[in-house]
Amino acid sequence: MKTIIKFCCCLLLVGLLAGMNSCQKENLVNPSETGLNEDLQTTPTNAKIRVVDGRLAFDSMEDFQRTKETLNQSQDELESWEGQFAGFTSMRNAFDRLTVAESESIAERIEDYPFATIIERDGEKYFESPIQNPIIKSMVNKESMIQIGGEVYKFTYNNQFKASVGNLADLKQATDTRVPTSVTKQEIKRTIQDLADSRGRQTIGRCEIKYRAGRQFKLKGQIQREDLALNNGDCIMSTKHYRRGGFGIYYLNRLPYMYLHVKGHFVLIWNNCNGNPFKWFSRYESGGNVHTISEVISRNPNDFGGCNSGAVTPLHDGAFWSEYHGSTHDGKYRICTIECPPLQGCDY
Repeated sequence: MKTIIKFCCCLLLVGLLAGMNSCQKENLVNPSETGLNEDLQTTPTNAKIRVVDGRLAFDSMEDFQRTKETLNQSQDELESWEGQFAGFTSMRNAFDRLTVAESESIAERIEDYPFATIIERDGEKYFESPIQNPIIKSMVNKESMIQIGGEVYKFTYNNQFKASVGNLADLKQATDTRVPTSVTKQEIKRTIQDLADSRGRQTIGRCEIKYRAGRQFKLKGQIQREDLALNNGDCIMSTKHYRRGGFGIYYLNRLPYMYLHVKGHFVLIWNNCNGNPFKWFSRYESGGNVHTISEVISRNPNDFGGCNSGAVTPLHDGAFWSEYHGSTHDGKYRICTIECPPLQGCDY
């Protein structure tokens, strides 16, 4: 009798181990079963987002776009949404949690960290993530990859790559200068949005303030388009705080308090089609102990009448104002502002 009991226990143990092993490579998540708030259930109840070797895998492009549109409406809940996926770490989490000291260490061997890069802009170097859009950064993993249907995408700061799941090994080897024949490569285009009012007066869609001896710290505001295959046409509003560190690079540096304030119009433009302006009224985003606050104005045709495709553009028409605030290390507030017309206020 004891022999039979032992044999049955062994079979049960083998079954449990087999089940655990089968979950290591692929975890299926149905948001309706996670207990998340209804607005975070980003797929229909009969659809699932899988975790495959640490990356999110969507059944189709439609599932991906539906999820992205929902997250666009709940941008302050990205952490909660990501938390439902066991075995997945996003580019956003891998990058945004770094300290300046950790960033400096990574900068010495940047090629080993797909979730980070060093870029040069206006003669200065910045330690950044390859993707700036916080929604996409929450869906792409720390290896800078995401799967949609039977295809996997990989991103560097300069390029996006795509290959079938069967050619995943080639995709992992792809770089800006080396592209296997089974992998397709497309340049990522980024635009700092220029703004002009109806009378032609213009300012550049970015501002920055340097402070402390040697200009060690920097508060930077920016209106940017980042055209990826997954979010072509989105407009990203962001405020960031940097500290200059090793190798003369500006690293993202946390502040006690920051906020982004936007008030104005955005419009969807596609070929000869100009949609109706989409209005934002005094939109605030704020946070403590952070180095970045971003808000995405996504290409959602439901928000823009008249066009069903195109790029989101800020409409600097006498009704646009954006402030980027930070409470800095010396206890003072630093503010840089993009307004219409420059330095003269706007007609709200």
